[in-house]
Amino acid sequence: MAKKKSKQEFLNSVREEVVFLGFADEMLFAVEERLGLKKNYHILLFPGGIKEVISLLEADLDKDMSEQISRMAAKSDMRVREIIKESIKVRLKGNKEMLSQLSKYYFNLNNFTFAYKNFWRTVDQIWYVAGDQSTDFNHYTKRGLLFCVYKATFLHYVSSENDESTWGFLDKRIENALKIGKIKKFPKETIQKIKEKIPFIRLMNRK
Repeated sequence: MAKKKSKQEFLNSVREEVVFLGFADEMLFAVEERLGLKKNYHILLFPGGIKEVISLLEADLDKDMSEQISRMAAKSDMRVREIIKESIKVRLKGNKEMLSQLSKYYFNLNNFTFAYKNFWRTVDQIWYVAGDQSTDFNHYTKRGLLFCVYKATFLHYVSSENDESTWGFLDKRIENALKIGKIKKFPKETIQKIKEKIPFIRLMNRK
């Protein structure tokens, strides 16, 4: 239990230090100093290093988003489009400084695959909260379209000083996605062949 508590405390401090130092080893050392831990103690908590820290932070944000949206949806009759829009807004709001540092890490060429896997996990969670239970090709097309919407909105958010401009941008991206989102049903055999031939989709579904 003590280790779990220390792990969460470490992540909480990361949110504060990363704004100044970015996602780098120096930031981890600063957190250790802040918490009175020995140098390199973070290796015991996060053997996967910076990437493990980021994945856990992203998972926490996904969890917070899901809980907030679930409460909102329970109190009102929200359409799927509204749930998706509000999910993205909740996911981003209040975390601009940290997400700005995260964007610098993600869009290093060496980290593209890692970034895309985390983005895919987020959009999958958004569709889950929205009640999507599709298992055919629509499962992948919905997430693929939302992936593009979320990624574009993420980048707009971290580079804009005006949140309202981001939400207007988000509205347009969702509208565009709806226009191209009418995908015909495919036979199961065709769906399987498509899934096997798209490395991106195979990659996103690796655990």
